[in-house]
Amino acid sequence: MSTNILRTRRRTARLTADATTPSDRPAPVADLVGAARRLAEHHLKDDLPDRWAHTMMVAAEARRLADILAPGVADLIESAAWLHDVAYAENLAHTKFHPVDGAAFAAAQGFPSSVAQLVAHHSGAEHEARERGLLAQLHQFPSPPTLWLDIVSCADLCTGPTGEIVDPAERLGEVLDRYAPDHPVHRAIAGSSMALIESANQIIEHAQVQAEIRRTAAARRAQIQDGAAVSTVKALAAQHGWRYTEDSADRCTLITGSGHQIVLWWGEKGTDADYAIHNSPAGDTHADGTGESTVLDSVEQWITAAR
Repeated sequence: MSTNILRTRRRTARLTADATTPSDRPAPVADLVGAARRLAEHHLKDDLPDRWAHTMMVAAEARRLADILAPGVADLIESAAWLHDVAYAENLAHTKFHPVDGAAFAAAQGFPSSVAQLVAHHSGAEHEARERGLLAQLHQFPSPPTLWLDIVSCADLCTGPTGEIVDPAERLGEVLDRYAPDHPVHRAIAGSSMALIESANQIIEHAQVQAEIRRTAAARRAQIQDGAAVSTVKALAAQHGWRYTEDSADRCTLITGSGHQIVLWWGEKGTDADYAIHNSPAGDTHADGTGESTVLDSVEQWITAAR
């Protein structure tokens, strides 16, 4: 058979595979969190009620931590938390190593690769995979971003086997007590517990600090928003015929029929409000909150002039 014919057949085979492979792949999941929760419930609730109780509480804590530390990917993290123990279900336990089996299940169901990676690597799975001789299977799933993985692992380690809130060290101690010293789980935890506890405690502390920063900032914004300065600006705008297009916790946007726009921010510069006006014909003007009366005078002039 000639070389040209072989090349043609190989090219045809590749094109055929490219055309048919996408239809064999699972469709992407639209509602990540809802789908993950339903799958976990289906596989765990009736047959493994304690595992289901644990999973519900892990997912709740993972969401709380993700909303504070990684809000842009909170759905991915929560979805992984719902699925982290799903492969304890007998019909999914193909290797009997639930992180790998759960990751394979998540991938087969169409979840993003990051969800499968988080399931595969959660709570020191690398150490247990080594003890079980399953590193090759685990490494089919690349390691996810460290922060995301630490959040899922922290939520897992802060939750007892039936959903109770526990300290990470207490949780790992319970696991060590549950398995015999020669069991792969016991050996893995014995070798990784210090690092897991340190990582979980760092996540807890970091979340506490960030939550307090947010609470303080929100209180400051609320104080400024409810104060005389913002109320005066809004009253002036209404008096001179401006209309809101946005009014949120830390900014509002107003327009006039002539095309002028004013955007007001507050709470960004200490205790004073910071205002900026965007005037399309004349360009942008900005005033820092160097003094409330000065700022209000400037904004009143802008509003009056741009009627």
